[in-house]
Amino acid sequence: MEVRASRLIAAVPERVLLALTDLTQLARWCGAEAEVTASHYRLRGESFPTGVLGGRLLERSERGLRFEWPLGTRVSTVEITLEPVPQVDNPPADFTRVAVHHRGIPADVLPARWPEESWQCMWALWLRLLQGWLERAEALPRFSFRPPFGAVVERAVEIDAPPDRVWSALVDPAVRERWLTVPLGKELRREEGRLLVCAFELEQPATTVTWRLEALPGGRTRVTPPERVWPHVSTQEGLRRWFAGNIRIRPEVGSPVALGAHGGRLRGRVLEVFPRQLLRLSWTEEGAGWPEPEPLIITIELVPEGRGTRVYITHSGFENLPVAIRQKEFDSYRRGWADGDSLPALKEVAASA
Repeated sequence: MEVRASRLIAAVPERVLLALTDLTQLARWCGAEAEVTASHYRLRGESFPTGVLGGRLLERSERGLRFEWPLGTRVSTVEITLEPVPQVDNPPADFTRVAVHHRGIPADVLPARWPEESWQCMWALWLRLLQGWLERAEALPRFSFRPPFGAVVERAVEIDAPPDRVWSALVDPAVRERWLTVPLGKELRREEGRLLVCAFELEQPATTVTWRLEALPGGRTRVTPPERVWPHVSTQEGLRRWFAGNIRIRPEVGSPVALGAHGGRLRGRVLEVFPRQLLRLSWTEEGAGWPEPEPLIITIELVPEGRGTRVYITHSGFENLPVAIRQKEFDSYRRGWADGDSLPALKEVAASA
């Protein structure tokens, strides 16, 4: 598989090449810890879906770079070419067309639902960061790629406006059209003043876009999800530290969940994942006389509050249990969450992370 991406940038090729190879500039505009030598071109940071971009340097000249990028068991090749584009009617602001050609990408190296589109997205966003740095001398808010690769791309920004104005700009179609410039699909979820989830169907396959608002001091607003708590409620390693030491789970819809507790065995499936926001699981106790397949649902939701995060645990579906045991099970789970040490343990591990 191979992908191409390009962008016209208002800077001469010498400036573009310096931004691509100078360690200080690379750290500023793409957040990379860089290794640039006569034999290697390697960048590390969240702007790259594997955490690392590059490898052995094959060629470096005034016209660009060519280097290897090991992916899985294969080695892909990246060529970045710099083509000067004189602007006759606007001297001396010469431009450069920066083109990326990434060859030999293994189709299965990362669990993307749409691999080619995902790689295309990565390079397009990377070039946009480069353009922002060269044209405005400022580092744009970076995008973070989160697993599963190709499923989630995140960006957090702070806006010099109170949350009600930002919310209005999100939900008023006339205002939104002025800054978004592309149509949105059906509204999927809304929590007034703080959360909006919409379908995004400009190109196929369709995806979703989520905005979450957080009020900041001084009448500012941050559009970002909770960062520190999510790994502790969405990964097997995190859940084992406070919820159940033997839980087995992958945070992907449809994946099985299993754990043992109090001499019994519990199992379920992952029903829904909204990264940095919500994890929903089905739930049953084997051998307890519950109906099949999994009558209960447990929802873990994270909501920004001040400088922290409020965690909501909701256990629902008790009406699906047989009448004879319904109240007993409800009381047991209510006491477990209210009086147990699970939530205090989550608070402790998240605060010390």
